[in-house]
Amino acid sequence: MRLTTLRKMMAMGCRDECLNYLRRIKEVFTALVGKDSLGRIDIATVKALEGRAPGASTKDLGELRGGLIFSAFSDRERDMIWERLKKIDGLMPSLFTFFLGISNI
Repeated sequence: MRLTTLRKMMAMGCRDECLNYLRRIKEVFTALVGKDSLGRIDIATVKALEGRAPGASTKDLGELRGGLIFSAFSDRERDMIWERLKKIDGLMPSLFTFFLGISNI
């Protein structure tokens, strides 16, 4: 994140919209792994999910399935996460997509 992006975000005066998007990020990841397991999500997993639409794109879902994401979870837990990933409507929200959206405004 660049400082100019932060200034732009503050100047836009859309605090509620920004907070809603940030809450959405937390909601989606919590729905995937549960509140108590959020800390087990690693950077590689977040980066692999960014910009993907696993619920709408079988290609995205297949590429994610073939990767080594959610590595801190057991095989059984990952199987449950995959089922939840299929239900995600639209792009996976992330801080990357949040700041990308702001910089494009």
